[in-house]
Amino acid sequence: MELKCTLMVFGFFLLSSESYGCGVGFKTMYRFCVDEDECVTPSPCGENAQCFNTDGSYYCTCDEGFQSYPANFTATTGQCEDIDECKEDPDVCGTKAACTNLLGSFICVCHSGYSNYGNDQSECTESSQMRFCVESG
Repeated sequence: MELKCTLMVFGFFLLSSESYGCGVGFKTMYRFCVDEDECVTPSPCGENAQCFNTDGSYYCTCDEGFQSYPANFTATTGQCEDIDECKEDPDVCGTKAACTNLLGSFICVCHSGYSNYGNDQSECTESSQMRFCVESG
């Protein structure tokens, strides 16, 4: 009789713990299903992306200078790739500079006699130092 009661109690325990089974993206905590944060380190989104936890799931978006198709994705549906701003817009630096693509960005390198005055992502204009002359005394 004692063995039957133990088996019956054990069987009831298995049945009741299965009834608390949670769906994908959730975990059991104190007999309740709570959201599991998929964005905790390490992020499932990979490099150059941000992870956003949602109720039962998550999504990723690319950092500035990177893109993915679709724009919001998961680890299994996409990854971030560098945007080549120089190819996307050949005139991004204008005609007085050369565009150099960088990982996640770009710079404009001015031709001789032109400057973008420290703003490496703007068009170059004629350098003001060419306009000023120093008088010798």
